[in-house]
Amino acid sequence: MDTNDTILFNVNDELGKVVDYIHIPEEYQDIQCGNYLREQAELALGGTYIPEETVYCLQIDKDIEMDIPSVLHEVIYNGELEDLPFIPLRSLVFAHEISAGGLPGHMFNTVSLLERINDDPDTAKVLEEYIRYHSEKMNNTPERTVTSIQSENGVLLFDDTGRGIQCMERYLQYLADNYFSSALKGIDSLDIYYFSTTNNNIVEDSRRCACMFTPEKPHCFIPSEGMYYPKDLMKGYSPSVQCSLKPCENDYDQFLRRFKLDRNELMTDIARLDYIYKNGIDSSQASYGFIHENSFEQIYNKLAYSYLNGSEHSPLSKALQKTAKDVAGRILRTEYNVRGYELSKPEKKEEKKETRKNNNPIKL
Repeated sequence: MDTNDTILFNVNDELGKVVDYIHIPEEYQDIQCGNYLREQAELALGGTYIPEETVYCLQIDKDIEMDIPSVLHEVIYNGELEDLPFIPLRSLVFAHEISAGGLPGHMFNTVSLLERINDDPDTAKVLEEYIRYHSEKMNNTPERTVTSIQSENGVLLFDDTGRGIQCMERYLQYLADNYFSSALKGIDSLDIYYFSTTNNNIVEDSRRCACMFTPEKPHCFIPSEGMYYPKDLMKGYSPSVQCSLKPCENDYDQFLRRFKLDRNELMTDIARLDYIYKNGIDSSQASYGFIHENSFEQIYNKLAYSYLNGSEHSPLSKALQKTAKDVAGRILRTEYNVRGYELSKPEKKEEKKETRKNNNPIKL
């Protein structure tokens, strides 16, 4: 008996690119396939029009290990799409809109629903008008809203489809997840523009935004695939949003709050170190969950709970605070590749010299 897993994948019809996919084990196919189709419909309805995409279904042998992105690329490259079962995204979304409660949560029921729509002449005619409506909206270039995100690296463009807005949000999350990383070296600010244009090339380029992200969830930004345009592109436009991306705890927290982004545990720990380095230990702030708690726990206890919290002992408490700052700075410089805390060349030489000393102890 054949044992097949299922891959459902969305292809952007204009680009001929896979923009989303899910690999579903055989035992969960009906429910998970149904959920994927519903998610695609809901995602599409989060934009200004339904794009030209098609959802294809591919069966693969579950006992053979394979790289799924490469398999899907080969399927497209070899012209095998026409042999696969498929559902046009606009038909799928139409079915979701006209169904009480939306698409059913099972693949079999969803396919049956689509068949009933196509078999009924009146409903099929409404579907035809629905497809024409979204096609006209897509091609009405002056009414499209393009989002551009500008940094020191240049300008990235995103279209106003549900997928385009999702890509923009995933890019902002990428910045949050790498906020203190050297991957963002030289990026200290971010400007966001929303604009419309009669330039078909710009609108078409914005529709390629999904190509900068992995097609599988969580659709991570791929820096090497970033399609950056010169800053001159936004000359004459005023940004709707301007924010700082400087590597400090305050700006990091503001960035997360402003765009409602998820907090990355590593970046949060680095932000805490940055705060200690610049301000010292806050004795009113508990350090539970802080990965470097052991490095500061004893000084924290002295400052928070011992006699040293009295003003008359400030010379010693200040010395302890300076030690805490020095420790935080050392960790930031040597344990993490944090932008803004890179070792200078003289420091690196001194560090190497010190290492050689330690490796060659003085003989008595």
